[in-house]
Amino acid sequence: NRSKVKDPEKRDKLHPRYPVGAKRTLFSDDFYPAVDKSNVFLHEDGIKEICEMGIVNSDGSRIEVDTIIYATGFITNPLLHGMTVTGRSDKVLWKNEKGMRAYLGVATSGFPNLFFLYGPHTNTGHASVIDFLEPQSDFVTNAMYHVKEHGYKSIEVKESAENEFLNHVEQVAKNLTFSVFKNSNYMSNGRLVNNWVGTVGEYVASLYRIDFGDDFTLGGKMTHEEEGILGRMNEEEVSQKIPSLKDIMFASLVRIPVYTVMLASQFVRISFSLIRN
Repeated sequence: NRSKVKDPEKRDKLHPRYPVGAKRTLFSDDFYPAVDKSNVFLHEDGIKEICEMGIVNSDGSRIEVDTIIYATGFITNPLLHGMTVTGRSDKVLWKNEKGMRAYLGVATSGFPNLFFLYGPHTNTGHASVIDFLEPQSDFVTNAMYHVKEHGYKSIEVKESAENEFLNHVEQVAKNLTFSVFKNSNYMSNGRLVNNWVGTVGEYVASLYRIDFGDDFTLGGKMTHEEEGILGRMNEEEVSQKIPSLKDIMFASLVRIPVYTVMLASQFVRISFSLIRN
């Protein structure tokens, strides 16, 4: 904890002034003793520029350095950074004022046969992303089977269904800590675009409740010669069975011991840390 930092000014700077979850949560405080060293300086004003001699802070102060180590993480907003994806009518993916968007994080209107795993609105701050990826993979497989079964070439989420989902996310997000910082990587133009706004169970249930007939449109009837070109499902004999509620509950129960061990190991680590101090 912050009591490891004896310098009161540094300790005050390390005190979060926002609720848990507004930023990515740190699960370790092992860096506190290093920060407390007399030859370590903690600046929170931000960097204005990097010059030949070192760093210029936002307040105009200069810091001469020999080496700079970037610890800025990675780009999560927008997803697919550096790539240009073009859909129907030359529509470019997420190149507008609305930013990233996707129906349940797996599909977006204007881009037939384009699916996402770990797409917009599916980041999580309280569970494993694997809990999201597995049902998303099932959704993509079932969508492809739906297209093939009806003899079409493409499937695309309706804009109305996508907008209804986005309106739901926006309303729920207003009361979540994810939305505290309007310039965080969770947000884009005042909208929460990275994180899921409910529980894992709610997300999984929503994916398996998708009605392809109501929420999606099919396009381009396949000719007899073209049948089978969509994927390689005939060769791989992929099962198109949609998991039952019993299957979902069993998969969730299997993970409980794993999470219990993880929490127990974290508790033991913290306990030993407190004993040492």
